[in-house]
Amino acid sequence: MNSNEYDIPSSWFYWDSTTAINPSSWDIAKSIAKQNGPKLAKFLSDFKTNCPNCNMRIIAHSLGAKVVESALINLNNNETWKKNSAYNITSKHLIGAAIRDRTASKNTPFGIAIENIVDNFYNLYNPKDNILQGLYIDRK
Repeated sequence: MNSNEYDIPSSWFYWDSTTAINPSSWDIAKSIAKQNGPKLAKFLSDFKTNCPNCNMRIIAHSLGAKVVESALINLNNNETWKKNSAYNITSKHLIGAAIRDRTASKNTPFGIAIENIVDNFYNLYNPKDNILQGLYIDRK
């Protein structure tokens, strides 16, 4: 992509999130998203290997945040990503993330991955948007 005389590589990661509309579709959709995390992690690793000087920025919307969560946990288990800050992701933006509010806490696998391999983390949301609230009621 060439914009204002700057060459900026840009990539998109699509995943099949289509599910039937039924009582278990939300759980199925979350499972599909989680299963696509290792695929995104592989893509990010390959991209960084082929473009070592490129900054990587991830933007995910809604249930795409679950894909990113799974991918970052997967990458954090990779010694290359853990030990080499050149592999860090420059920024990660979640927009209206369809994940639990405590998922990114520092003592969780996702929080630890963010701490280890993401330089700047942003969770963008509208505090008045409560559409996902009912889907993440804690059930003990």
